[in-house]
Amino acid sequence: MVSLRRMNRAQAHRGPDDEGYYESENVGLAHRRLSIIDLSGGHQPLLSEDNQIVLVFNGEIYNYVELGRELSRMGYHTRTHSDTEILLLSWRAWGTECVKRFRGMFAFALWDNRQKVFFAARDRLGKKPFYYSVTGNGQLVFGSELKTVMIHPDVSRSLRPEMAEEYLMYGYIPDPGTPYQDVFKLPPACQLLIKDNGEVSKEAYWDLPGVSKR
Repeated sequence: MVSLRRMNRAQAHRGPDDEGYYESENVGLAHRRLSIIDLSGGHQPLLSEDNQIVLVFNGEIYNYVELGRELSRMGYHTRTHSDTEILLLSWRAWGTECVKRFRGMFAFALWDNRQKVFFAARDRLGKKPFYYSVTGNGQLVFGSELKTVMIHPDVSRSLRPEMAEEYLMYGYIPDPGTPYQDVFKLPPACQLLIKDNGEVSKEAYWDLPGVSKR
């Protein structure tokens, strides 16, 4: 996948220490790494022991040691000392509910070949970015930067007419919008689930306590 490599190398500054790729018939994931935790064992994309789950992750899970102990008591065994593996095992243990257990700054995406689902989530305050688009042929394209997504040849370049007004009013373009009609930001504290049959669900997994919704 030439586009995957071009997209990944366009954000080399986000992770100068390593790059990795996973490619199958219908799924391609890429990652740039800035080594912080488990310098020797944190290569991504990370595959589960049975090669059925693959994950890419940007950020840091602050409570990964505590989660690792809990997973160990449940019978899960780790091969590395990275928070990335704890995130993957948490998906295996708790499914979509796993994201509610994470404390940290993160954006991650995974493909579960057993369930045939794609799952992605962004941290509660949106410290880590997540841009995505669904192309005209139904392909999901995502990345940590807008320019990375726009490299893909099938992503629409149509501009949003209202984006200039939004920028002049707020000084930025509010989530989930971007300058482009068909490219979006996953809002903070939101998760995205896509099933193999094309069913898409996006929902918030957390809200600021004590704030009433209008």
